[in-house]
Amino acid sequence: MLGNRIGFCKRVQEVNSNAVIIHCFLHRENLATRTIQPELFSVLQDVIQIVNFIKSRALNSRIFHAMCDEMGLQYVNLLYHSDVRWLSRGKILTRVMSLRLEIQIFLTEKKHSLVDKFNDDSWVAKLAFLSDIFGRLNELNIEMQGKNRTMVDIGEKISSFKQKLALWREKLFQEKIATFPLLSEFLEDSTKLSKYSWVRNPFEISVHEVGEDICGFQEELLDLQASQVLKENFSRMCLTQFWAQFKDKPILSRESENALLPFPTTYLCEAGFSMLVVIKTKYRNRLDAQHDMRCALSMNTYPNIEELVEYVQHQGSH
Repeated sequence: MLGNRIGFCKRVQEVNSNAVIIHCFLHRENLATRTIQPELFSVLQDVIQIVNFIKSRALNSRIFHAMCDEMGLQYVNLLYHSDVRWLSRGKILTRVMSLRLEIQIFLTEKKHSLVDKFNDDSWVAKLAFLSDIFGRLNELNIEMQGKNRTMVDIGEKISSFKQKLALWREKLFQEKIATFPLLSEFLEDSTKLSKYSWVRNPFEISVHEVGEDICGFQEELLDLQASQVLKENFSRMCLTQFWAQFKDKPILSRESENALLPFPTTYLCEAGFSMLVVIKTKYRNRLDAQHDMRCALSMNTYPNIEELVEYVQHQGSH
């Protein structure tokens, strides 16, 4: 296209010497984004390898699709990476980031060598950062396309984006990451997990690492760590049973409930909705499902048959 002797542009200039030759803005911007730092480029290569492992095998692709569909996820398929498609990297990275837990489960079952990457917080943080930054680049690429776009308009878009890059870089140095939503969400979730690390094993954590802003928390934790009986109980009980026994320690009890209750309560609500969908179908839309749902959701509650029988009159023989 741009050959100096026999390219298309050279032929055009032979016909009209006043023709101005300008390299495509989109192509130039796409070429510039290929220069990535090695540590980030390795993450991109890992993602491409993972996607190819799942997508290139029909059986793997069908199993992964079925697994995501059963979980009711928004996306059920991964996307291939293609160097010739300008929006490819942003879309593939965002999709992998949104399905990372499902991908980890799938790779674990397949015993894939890259499954440990999803246990590496540093690797996942880089994946989130790449997803955010290439998502921004995709927005720029889309804004530079369309009818009635002139070189002046596109130049302004690129100039504005370069200023945004400088601003984002400055914010990163200040550890302000609100501009990168996926990275911010991941780091916030990681912080929450580390905040409640004492719940997982209260006997192997220093009191100086947790609860400094809660009056009396460290003192109650020290009392707990000093008890050999509680330490033995911790090895025999599940987490919920262990932390449910501390009625005499209100601060530990309250903080442990804050860590343990959110997911179970959400799960119970979702289980209730799912059970209602199963029981009250369109063929039984007038059914009062209250009692049926109570029985279905109380699977761990065993009825006392002898006591129930006492309240029922025996049917006499006819």
